[in-house]
Amino acid sequence: MLELISLSKKYGNFKAVNNLNLVVKEGEFFSLLGPSGCGKTTTLRLIAGFEQPTSGKIQLNGKDITELPPFQRNINTVFQHFALFPHLSAFNNIAFGLRIKKKKENEIKQQVTEMLKFVSLEGKSDSLPNQLSGGQQQRVALARALINQPSILLLDEPLGALDEKLRDQMQVELSNLQKKVGITFIFVTHNQEEALTMADRIAVMKDGTIDHLGTPDEIYLKPSSTFTASFIGNTNLFKCVIETKTENSLMLRTENNFVFEKFDASGDNIVGKNLTISLRPEQIRLSRNNPHKNENGLKGIIKNEIFYGDMSIFWVTVLENIRVAVSMQNYVASENVSKPFQEGEEVFICWDKKSGHLITE
Repeated sequence: MLELISLSKKYGNFKAVNNLNLVVKEGEFFSLLGPSGCGKTTTLRLIAGFEQPTSGKIQLNGKDITELPPFQRNINTVFQHFALFPHLSAFNNIAFGLRIKKKKENEIKQQVTEMLKFVSLEGKSDSLPNQLSGGQQQRVALARALINQPSILLLDEPLGALDEKLRDQMQVELSNLQKKVGITFIFVTHNQEEALTMADRIAVMKDGTIDHLGTPDEIYLKPSSTFTASFIGNTNLFKCVIETKTENSLMLRTENNFVFEKFDASGDNIVGKNLTISLRPEQIRLSRNNPHKNENGLKGIIKNEIFYGDMSIFWVTVLENIRVAVSMQNYVASENVSKPFQEGEEVFICWDKKSGHLITE
């Protein structure tokens, strides 16, 4: 539906967007994800028409819209701070676009009433923005954008101004809303959880280009680079070299001369090749006993426990001051549950030989 072709944007000598190529499908909830300065918001502004590219093209349904002004693109934007008119009621904020198009008042009333119901704000039609909660203001901003039936809705960190509990609630609401309307959403965020929770596909951006494009589970479990692996959630990265290879497994040696086995049937890996293995904290377990036969294991000392309520992250020092993160679910203490691990305790970190993802860079 939307295609960005060799798209670039320069500010002086700085390339905010660098030869970007991307296709977004019709009806998709798509996320541009990355740290500050990676080019995601600039990309959004180029799609919206608020910025002109230095080079490249933007096509919408096969039509070149690169030089069209924003109001001719049939693309609407919801901003982080909603940009509602403070002197207009919820009803009149939503109706604004229809009045600009000179729709009849009876038609406007019908459409706005339906839209207020659609976003569960039936009783708030006369309320001013300052009389609404953050979540209600966001729904007004969404309704105002959706009522014009855009081909694409752009969302520029729309949950950033909300508190954490409301943000979690709005993630579910926004995802459900997109499924109802079936409009293509392009969602910009630096929050990995938001992207993983809501998006059908994610483009992880770095230095103005795409580092990894894929579904949430592909990006989390099989990152294509150490940048994506470390940016998406927590991970433990070990640089290693392939010592030996059999048909179904590799023997890998780390920089600290720890040798471990990884079950891997890939034909791309050869002896002597340098790799990085990404091990997520939840793929590792703590044990007071030796590892099982199908596991790798390292002895270490628990240096810190970070308690999150339902889970804890244990930082374990292994192999001459290498810190490894291990996540564990917290259970209510009972006689059937072993004593919790303590800071300063000597333990094994253990992981299944099938676990972990090998990255070539």
